[in-house]
Amino acid sequence: MLQYSEFFSNLSHRVESARQLERELDRQLARRFNIFDYLSTDELGLSRVLADLLNPDAFHGQGGYFLERFLALLSESMGVPRKLDMARSHVYVEVEKLIPELRRIDVFVQLGEGNDAYALAIENKPFAGDQANQLHDYLKYLDERFHHNYTLLYLSPNGEGPSECSVRLEELRENWSDRFGILAYCTTSVFLREDQYAPFRISNFTLINWLQTCQRECEVDRLRWFVGDLAKYCQREFGD
Repeated sequence: MLQYSEFFSNLSHRVESARQLERELDRQLARRFNIFDYLSTDELGLSRVLADLLNPDAFHGQGGYFLERFLALLSESMGVPRKLDMARSHVYVEVEKLIPELRRIDVFVQLGEGNDAYALAIENKPFAGDQANQLHDYLKYLDERFHHNYTLLYLSPNGEGPSECSVRLEELRENWSDRFGILAYCTTSVFLREDQYAPFRISNFTLINWLQTCQRECEVDRLRWFVGDLAKYCQREFGD
């Protein structure tokens, strides 16, 4: 019993020392402070932040930098054209874009005008499930409006694919194999599994990879902290 008593006594001192160290680090570095603990981080809230970063006219003041980095990563993984109309007056970004059948695309980016316009559509699914025929209706609209000049991304926590009620796997294979991709918030063991959606899964980058790239290369401190907090939040929420 004496040995156990000494063990727990020493352990108690070590735990208290660790707590003191943590308190001191928090005082100096605020390591666990994250602005996204105080913001709306439901599906719509995250979509608004994502759309704002992709918008060259947003208040972040970085022009098309974030959008360019995102499209560059997509070009490497999905063959998205490298030369798109990035003129600020020709880039249109909308959250919850209303399309026929009263559908709403979470994040919609149009680059260019007229017949040469290109669309990047993102269906953000951090928490919610799919609706019946949801992705089917999105892809049908994008086909009719932009022909082959578009990409639809299904953004899920770990690269999970859509449900069959939203769009049938056979339809994706037959009609939209080069226009549809699954993007993960972050890489986990779930993300790496091989399943029927593996051919659509973007394997060489995640949303967090893009955020971390933007954070490293951004020269504005307050914006770099904001993007870093978003990356940390996503990692904590969706990571291993």
